[in-house]
Amino acid sequence: MNQHKPRILCVDDEPLNLSLLEALLTPRGYEVVPAANGPLALEMIKTMQIDICLLDVMMPGMDGFEVCRRIKADEDHRNIPVIMITVLDDRENRIRGIEAGAEDFTSIEAGKTQVKSVEFNLRDCVNDTVIMQKIITNAKGLALDVEFIGAFPDVLMGDALRLRQILLNLVGNAIKFTALGGIAITVKLDEQKNNRVNVKIAVRDTGIGISHEALGDIFLPYIQEDASATRQYDGAGLGLTLSRYLAELMGGTISVESAKNVGSCFTLTVPFAGVQDNSPGGLKKRIPCNDGDNHPYRTGTAANLSIIYETIKRETINEHFK
Repeated sequence: MNQHKPRILCVDDEPLNLSLLEALLTPRGYEVVPAANGPLALEMIKTMQIDICLLDVMMPGMDGFEVCRRIKADEDHRNIPVIMITVLDDRENRIRGIEAGAEDFTSIEAGKTQVKSVEFNLRDCVNDTVIMQKIITNAKGLALDVEFIGAFPDVLMGDALRLRQILLNLVGNAIKFTALGGIAITVKLDEQKNNRVNVKIAVRDTGIGISHEALGDIFLPYIQEDASATRQYDGAGLGLTLSRYLAELMGGTISVESAKNVGSCFTLTVPFAGVQDNSPGGLKKRIPCNDGDNHPYRTGTAANLSIIYETIKRETINEHFK
């Protein structure tokens, strides 16, 4: 008997936002139905069983307020919970959202590019991520090893939450496409200048690999090695898109080397700030890993990414499925 996955209709005119929402929600057990505009969303609601609607406010043509009003005016579908997502943070728009019938109106501060950093322990964050994946690799009979090469500060300033998200995607992808052998993670200092620390993390697998022809497109949304891979392996091919997106927002890069039927190596290089202490010589040593409770990205297509993290974290979506 197949268990019904909660189906979320995501309505946004920005394709990257839809890709990010799908990449974030699908691993959490939701089925994501994307719609690029209001009229299309209303048609989907009539033809599909929708459990909840995440609705962008600022869309050309029919805006989110009107879409919400039409959903709530339909006797057959008015009970679908609607969460409106927007960069509009003034009281008037909140009132409009409530009047339109939305169950929740989630907004962020618009127009700022800002990264808020917290102190975190790099070793602990990497090791915690590996521990989360050990159950899967043990079940598949795969090795999963971590090696920290050389000396570098344990305590850094940066966004540990986003770093962990990238690592989960890269390691999860390696596990998915590896049947024999294992995954090896290496962490080393790429460069240290003054108080700036560049960390290089490589995730190497012995999986199916990627052909030379496909390497150029591997970070694009919905791309897997070939059509048969989409059927054989779960997922929509969005994890790498999200990982590169987050890495670039953090000022870093992701590169890949691969050979068909040999394996792949994805390398994340990301800058952090070292944490100075008052003792002679140096950078501060170990503290527990702390993801913090910040929302560091406040601009452009990153806006809805921060919003959906916040929405998931405080379980707004989950509450509507109780």
